[in-house]
This record gives sequence, C-alpha cells and structure tokens, in this order.
Amino acid sequence: MIRHVRRASPSSRLALLAALALAAAGCSTARNSEASGVPECQQCHGGVSGNAAPPRSASGATATTALGVGAHQAHLGRADFRPAVRCDECHVVPASGTEHINGVAEVAFSGGATLGGATPQWSATTATCSGVYCHGATLAAGGAFTAPVWNAPGQAHLGCTSCHGAPPPSHAAASTACNACHPATVKADGTIDVAGGHHMNGVVEASGHVDFSSPATHGPRFFAYLGGDTSLDCKACHGADYGGGSGPSCTACHAAAGWTAWSSNCSFCHGARNPTTQAGYDVAAHPTWAAPPDALAQRLDPAHAPVPARTGAHQAHLTGLGSTSGAAYVTPAIACATCHAVPGDLSHAGGAGRAPVALVGSGSLPAALGSYDQATGTCTTYCHGTTLANAAGAVAPPPVWTGAELGCAGCHGNPPASGQHAFHVTGLGYTCSVCHTGTVDTTGAVGPNHVDGVTEVVFITPGVATWDGAGCTARCHTDPAVRAWR
Repeated sequence: MIRHVRRASPSSRLALLAALALAAAGCSTARNSEASGVPECQQCHGGVSGNAAPPRSASGATATTALGVGAHQAHLGRADFRPAVRCDECHVVPASGTEHINGVAEVAFSGGATLGGATPQWSATTATCSGVYCHGATLAAGGAFTAPVWNAPGQAHLGCTSCHGAPPPSHAAASTACNACHPATVKADGTIDVAGGHHMNGVVEASGHVDFSSPATHGPRFFAYLGGDTSLDCKACHGADYGGGSGPSCTACHAAAGWTAWSSNCSFCHGARNPTTQAGYDVAAHPTWAAPPDALAQRLDPAHAPVPARTGAHQAHLTGLGSTSGAAYVTPAIACATCHAVPGDLSHAGGAGRAPVALVGSGSLPAALGSYDQATGTCTTYCHGTTLANAAGAVAPPPVWTGAELGCAGCHGNPPASGQHAFHVTGLGYTCSVCHTGTVDTTGAVGPNHVDGVTEVVFITPGVATWDGAGCTARCHTDPAVRAWR
C-alpha cells in the first residue's frame, strides 16, 4: 500500500516526486498530483470509487485479476454482510512519510481478521488468505472459499456458504431460517442486520438454547420443555417427532453421535454410555445398561457435582453384586420395572424431576414388595427382610438408598432373626449351606434363587431330613415337641 506525504513546500514536493519515480515501478504511473486536492492515500491508491482502495492500483491496473486490485472493493463495499473493512485490518497504515513506498504490498492482519483467536495468513505466491476469522476460520465452514483467492478470474461476491455454510455443517438440518435462533444477527426476511453490529463480531449470538451442540446448554431447556415450560416449544422448530423442521433434526444429530432411537433408548439419559448401549437394547434383557452410574445432571455436564440421591444403589441392584465374599451375587439383576414403571416415550421426563417409585413384584417375587420413603431415602421391602421377622418382630432396619453396600446382616441378619436360626447357627455351628444348599454353597456364595419370594430348604445331606414348611423331620428331631421351627 502506498501513501503520499502531507503537503509540504514546493521544493520538498519536487524532491518527493523524484523519489516516487525511483522507488517502485507502481509509483511511476500514479495519476494524481498532490496539488489536485485528492486525499493523500487516494493520490496513489483508489480514487475511482471514492475510497482509498484500488479499483485502480498504483501501477494503473483496474482488473480484479491484478494482484494490486483483487477484492479490495468487495471488502469495502459489501454493506449487506458487515460494515466496510478498514484498511488497517489487513495493512499497516502509516501516519506519514515515504517509508512504505517500497514496491511491496505489505499485509499485516489485525482487528476483525483475528477475532475468535484466528491466526490469519497471507500467501503472495498463491494470492490466498487462510485462517482468517472473516472467512470462517473459527467455524465448520463447509464452503468453497474459506481460503479465497484474492484475484481469482471471474470471482464473484462470496455468500454465506463461503464462510460457514447455509446452514453451517454444525446445524444438522438444512434450515435457512436463521432469524429463529439468531434474531440479533439476521432479520426475519433473511438479510443480515448489519447496523446491529452482531454479524462477524467474534461472538455467536443466539436465542433459544444457544449452542445446541452442547448438551449442558440445550439439555436442561429440553427437559424444562417436557416439564411444561411454555416459553420454549422444541417441537415448533425441531418437528413433532424431533426429526427436524425450521430447526435441526435432534434425531440426526444424536444418531451422528452414535445413538440409535435416542428418545426410547433409556441409556441415553440413564445408564452407561458405550457403543453397545448407544446402538439400542432390550431393557428387560440388559437392565444394568439403563441404570445411572451418574446423575442426569452429570451426564449433561461432566463438571456437575454428583447427586447421590439420583444414583444411589442403582448399579448394586442391577448388577446383582454385593455378597460379602465378593465372588457371587446376592440376587439376580433386578429389572427396572420392579421398582419403576418403565415408560415408552419421553413424557415421563417432565414433572417433579424424579422417577416415581412404584414397587411391583416381577417373576417369582411377591406382588406387594413394600414401600419406599422418598424423604428418608429408605426401602421397607420384601427384598430387605420384611417377611423374616421373628416372633418379637425383629427385622433388619430399612436400608438407606445412598448408604453402603449391604451384606447378609443388612436384610435378614446373619443369622436371620426368625425361627431357630440363632440356635442352629450360633449354638450348633451350622453354616447356611447345611439347610439351604440350593441357595448358599459351602463357600458362602449365594445362588440365583436367593431373594426370589420362596424359602427353599434343601439339606446338604440328601435324605437326612424333610421340611414341611413349619418344621423338619430329621434324626435329630424325632421328638415332635422340638421339631417345630417357631
């Protein structure tokens, strides 16, 4: 860029003109004299369009294919995209003097070209700008001119797709209703609100849920909508089935992240995240995949503090692990439907924010399992020994959902408080496997028929005794007076 000095004496003026003639080839054809009244920058640059940028270069070129002309006027005249680009955003503008008259077009990016942390580069060899904020360096561009050629033959004005796509690739649906989410940037008629100053300012201004690529941002808004928040209507933009409308497709976006049938895949909000669960599964067949290893708030934002009340003993119930030996399970995996009504769609996500506990027996479990006290976080259920009370009513205290993992004593005592357990175990030294060999083996590990609603009495020595539900007939209990269990 070439700039003339300020007005000086006639002798100084003659000396400068001589210097201009010798400095660079471009200066030899400068068409304006200092006395012409043309502003000093325009004496060597521009002038035809009333600004200091070339439609006519210092060497006299006017074609946009000339390196000295290129897209100067496009940058200064695109009032439909943003205010005119200042000269100092791409060049160092000298205050005065002849130090810049060296025959070299010096490019030094600053200001708007570097917004958003962009680090623009200019290649004089290829005549291209790359890494420039103005051309989508900080966006997923999806356009053909993110490194535009400055003097490309027949180059037309660049459009939306040249910088960020229309819509940008980060927007899953092919919607161009930009105003719906960017009203401060795009007018309702689709034109840029240049006067508002929000386009190409280094900030993404959006309403609604702002950055929909962030679960921590749009997730809570979505759940608020399901809970009845009338200030936001997700389906109005994303479609009745969330498959896309004026806004992007939730389903397409989630599928791109690996989730199949996200709206009915329990693990999308609860449970583990891995390729198997993301691909979909049968909840009844794999209940462990649907239980929270962390609270929903943590799944939306990993930085969120744990919420023990939401995670609690889910995994302990669904994995079946928890024996004192650590080598077996206390019970087979308990299906979700045993403690909760399993919904078929997303409607359950609204309301009080907690999944209602509705204890219902399944399989061989009793139909009436017991009750759950949400205020104290305790269960009083069959599974935790309510049917094992002795004559004095002694039962194990109800466990706390967020408490430590339970052993045998956590449900029925070790030995259980009922009947003659204490006499046989404490007094005679019997192990559980002596009378319940089908439930507990000689190592103390429990089997799959533990906590199944049935008291199985199977003696470890075949034929040593029989059990009739009230007592046993055995060699050691030949006297009817001592054979009653209770």
